[in-house]
Amino acid sequence: DGFNYIEKQLGSFPTIVYDGPFSDHIRKDPKGLTGPKVTQAQAAAIARDFIGRDLAKEYNVEKAGDGEGIISAYSFQLTPKNKQRHLIAMDISKKGGHVIWMLQDREVGKVKITVDQAEARAARFLREKGFPAMVLTSITEYNGMTLFSYAYEQDGIIIYPDFVKVQVAMDNGEILAFDATGYLMAHHQRKLPSPKLSVEAAAKALPEGFKVSRDRLALIPLETQVEVLTYEFTGTFDGEQFLIYVNTETGEQERILRVVQTKEGKLTI
Repeated sequence: DGFNYIEKQLGSFPTIVYDGPFSDHIRKDPKGLTGPKVTQAQAAAIARDFIGRDLAKEYNVEKAGDGEGIISAYSFQLTPKNKQRHLIAMDISKKGGHVIWMLQDREVGKVKITVDQAEARAARFLREKGFPAMVLTSITEYNGMTLFSYAYEQDGIIIYPDFVKVQVAMDNGEILAFDATGYLMAHHQRKLPSPKLSVEAAAKALPEGFKVSRDRLALIPLETQVEVLTYEFTGTFDGEQFLIYVNTETGEQERILRVVQTKEGKLTI
């Protein structure tokens, strides 16, 4: 039934998620904001530190307004003092002084690095910015840039709601964009349950003919915003690749995602 439902989606209005499974999951209250409120001056200092103090000397940091999204923020515009640099925009949360997102505005030249080199740069960037326990979940390439999505890992379990995105320029490996909105909305240290069913028992919920290539534990959000622990089964059915999520407590299928290979990368439907 799940496969039939996917086929109906493809024939009518497919929902394509470009930055990894479950990245469209939105909470009403940010769980990842920690620390006291910061002043505008403190937030400006955080913005300078984020791009590096040496590089920040080549920019004027100006407040561009107040972020009016789900996360209350100071919006900054970092204007270069010379033509060799490019404009940078950034939002810093008023609570805790967290960098919500950063975007550098520049054109990208000819591709000179590999995707593996770009991913190594993105992973190192996350470690440097205080995101050490992240697992790569998707890669999308377009217009000389590569977007990497990562999800938090706790106790060997992929926590899909806690995700960040990093965009890398393929001409020199520079970080062009960073988005931690999903992470700041969802992240907290969870008390994770132990699976009641073994992976073998959960696999009984898979459709006949589905060939499993990998299984792992993953916490996923439902449409009701309830999070459930599942076994994520990666495999193929009738020549197509799918991700099937089976509840570790009930043995029921929670979600089925089809993996589609495009020229930009793998997308999930």
